[in-house]
Amino acid sequence: VVPLIVATVVIYSVKQTAELKKINEQLQEANRKLQDMDKVKSDLVSVVSHELRTPLTTIKAFVELLLLKSAMPRERKTKLLNTINIETDRLTRLIADLLNLARIEGGSMKWRSEQLTIEDVVQASIVSIGPLFENSGIHLTMDISASLPAFSGDHDRLVQVVTNILSNAAKFTPAGGAVHITARQDAGPEPQIVVDISDTGSGIAPEDVE
Repeated sequence: VVPLIVATVVIYSVKQTAELKKINEQLQEANRKLQDMDKVKSDLVSVVSHELRTPLTTIKAFVELLLLKSAMPRERKTKLLNTINIETDRLTRLIADLLNLARIEGGSMKWRSEQLTIEDVVQASIVSIGPLFENSGIHLTMDISASLPAFSGDHDRLVQVVTNILSNAAKFTPAGGAVHITARQDAGPEPQIVVDISDTGSGIAPEDVE
């Protein structure tokens, strides 16, 4: 009888160890997911602050221009006010999208797909970021062919991308410098439109390139 009892205890011990191992693995996985979620929230806070700052910077710069240059031609004033209105609308859409944490974390962010041209996207970015270049004395030029094909995409998201890059270019290019934007059609590995933004700034430190 004794050997049978010992054998039963050994079997139970092995089974218990396997269950404990499984529970431990589940706890580790749950902890990893919590850490990932925490990082997503931290990254989101950083993205939100950056994305909201860009249109706010444009609005503030244009308002300052209107206040400082009261003798500005009416046509120029109207253009600035239209840009402020456009950026205010974009800011409203950004807030509506970025504050919905559950939708973003759940991967269910909705995209507003429409027919676009890369020229429209870049022009909209230049309009929103123009004051940074004017106030910094940086020469901004663009060379984009009107013959590039149209594509489907989210206008606001693409403007965000180009505006962020232009904002960084303005930030790290000294007064009197230049920023140049080009776009071309590339055949491979899949058909795509490639946008290049170059500047005469200090560039990225070697340790930060990757």
